[in-house]
Amino acid sequence: MQSPTEEEPVARDQTENAGIAPSEISPDKFDIRTGHILCVSYLFTTWSVRADEWATAIFLAYIFPHSLLQVSLYTLIVTLSAILFSGTVGGIVDRSRRLVGIRVFLIIQKAAIATSAFLLFVTSEWLRAHDAWTYIGFSGVCSTGILLRLANIGTTISVEKDWVVVLAAGKSDFLTSLNTHLRRIDLTCKVAAPLAVSLIGISLSTPVVMLVVAAMSLITIPIEWMFMSAVYRRHPALAVSKERHDLDLSNDSLATSDRAPIGDRESPLSPTQSPGGPDQRRSALHLPAYIVQKLRKDCRNWQKFFHHEVFLSSLAVAQLYMTVLAFGPVMITYLILQGYSATFLAGMRFLAVFAGLASTFAIPRMVRKIGLVRTGLWAVWCQFASLVPAAAAFWVMEDKVTAGILLFSGTILSRFGLWMFDLAQTQIMQERVDIAESGLINGMQSSLQNVFDLGASAATIIWSNPSDFYIPACLSVGLVFSSALTFTVYALKNRGHLFHFDKLAKWDVHKIMERGRNRFVTSEPAT
Repeated sequence: MQSPTEEEPVARDQTENAGIAPSEISPDKFDIRTGHILCVSYLFTTWSVRADEWATAIFLAYIFPHSLLQVSLYTLIVTLSAILFSGTVGGIVDRSRRLVGIRVFLIIQKAAIATSAFLLFVTSEWLRAHDAWTYIGFSGVCSTGILLRLANIGTTISVEKDWVVVLAAGKSDFLTSLNTHLRRIDLTCKVAAPLAVSLIGISLSTPVVMLVVAAMSLITIPIEWMFMSAVYRRHPALAVSKERHDLDLSNDSLATSDRAPIGDRESPLSPTQSPGGPDQRRSALHLPAYIVQKLRKDCRNWQKFFHHEVFLSSLAVAQLYMTVLAFGPVMITYLILQGYSATFLAGMRFLAVFAGLASTFAIPRMVRKIGLVRTGLWAVWCQFASLVPAAAAFWVMEDKVTAGILLFSGTILSRFGLWMFDLAQTQIMQERVDIAESGLINGMQSSLQNVFDLGASAATIIWSNPSDFYIPACLSVGLVFSSALTFTVYALKNRGHLFHFDKLAKWDVHKIMERGRNRFVTSEPAT
């Protein structure tokens, strides 16, 4: 263990080599102002994503008003791309230097939002008269949607799984605080951004909304660039290159490797990469062999993920993505067909987000009181218990009032358990996944989540008739139950027990019963 006087020159050298001025903030200390700057940057990022998410759904319905096929295809294609390439994106996060990586993801994200918005505008204004051109524009929107989803995955892994962990400097309380602040920002944008887009649509024509979304996305690029650079400069630990255990090296290459910093290795985002190198030329000449090698690499990465200690927790949270009881587009469409007004549903969505926000205030206290794993265990079972009445609502549909109370109250209350469990599982990943492989493991989890998300889309396609909506709804509740059981197994393996039977054993049951009997006797009136 080096002394502080020996560590300071090393940190200073690493900071100077990264091209930033040394900061007065120690790398192993949490700086509240730096955390606030990161939150502001995250606010702009999340606002753009949520606004585009809402506007794209509205505009696809505007361009194709008589069918849900195009919206379903868009969701299917984008989700499938996330399944296939989330691990690759996570690997890029691991191999790239932090500031370079986040800037590249930022540019791709904003460019994809602006391009998608512009294509939707052009399609709605000039291409709708020709079916062929309409579908060409739709194909472009799907392509930009893929880029946007992958950039979002990269940004999420970089900020939530890496930068936040480094800023917290190993302090669990600070990590919980940062996680809850980021989740509150996300939930707030989930309500406020769609509302702002809707208000703009009322004031202006519907197609013009997409131009506004594109403009907002481009305008925020220098703002987010500035804030992320400020966070990087203020916290020297972010300038220290990550060391990564290469999952795909042979034993011989491992023996000769000196575990060089990521900034000194070749990577898609590293300036030291030399395009057209020997490996790339060989893979270009032997494409089938390259594909086989890539498949083997993916298999080894998945195998590593399956054997990681956090896998069961990842599987538990992934199962929650196969749901239609979440005030998403499918559930909103179903409820509108049942006769509920859009204004009423907007109010219900607000209450659901409010329940999610309430969980962000409750989880810090619960973690301090009962621990992280027990908090997640309590949260996921709370979500299941809340959704049971929601599923029961489909068996009393003849009584619309009772069915509505059960469905809406159950779905709204379930958001409290859902977001609390999501926060708990996020912190489990942050604390128990080595930072050198956090990108890969979190990328694998993202792929797993998208597999279940794809399952939800498939269920609504198979049972597309509104009268059959109860089937995917019950499947959703069943997956939450499976998630709760999975996390229970994880908690049992992690803690070695679920209940403190040793404490119960210390209670003298006979004395307690005797004391109760004596109290009963003395309380009887004299005869």
